[in-house]
Amino acid sequence: MFRIRLISPERIALPANLYEQLEDPEYYQYLAMTGSRLLEEVGYQFEMNGFGREWNMDVGYDMSTIVESLPDFIQNFHFGGTGEIDIYSQGLECTLVFLRAADMVRIACISRTKWTPDPAFEVCTLEDLKEMLAGFATDFAHGLHRLSSPIAQLEPFRSWLTGGVWETL
Repeated sequence: MFRIRLISPERIALPANLYEQLEDPEYYQYLAMTGSRLLEEVGYQFEMNGFGREWNMDVGYDMSTIVESLPDFIQNFHFGGTGEIDIYSQGLECTLVFLRAADMVRIACISRTKWTPDPAFEVCTLEDLKEMLAGFATDFAHGLHRLSSPIAQLEPFRSWLTGGVWETL
């Protein structure tokens, strides 16, 4: 069963560079990558399951590819019933394609490596997908807030803090 989640450490030690000035607070991909790196530095872990694979993804780079895709995915999926998440990390290269059919969602994994997903696609309810992605985005924003990162006060992260992932459209 396809699933993603961010796992919070019980205790954190704040990194020395936490309060560095943000280089480009208007550029979402930069904020997603910087936030992911900060969370990794304090011990957050990322878990992704599905398609018969142990994904073994880190937070700082691998997970950031998913965070980078979230706003466009949410908008495309909400308005068009389809969306993609590109995982471009070396060795993991694939695209997850989500297609809504009524209250169900079909998720296909298109690999760009020698690995073949098994199963090639998975199915979940629309409600489960929305809940999982909202939980992931909210946990990401809460992690940044927990670090007192200024990223947590910028959109869309500020809206994600209150669970407003799908409501930001």
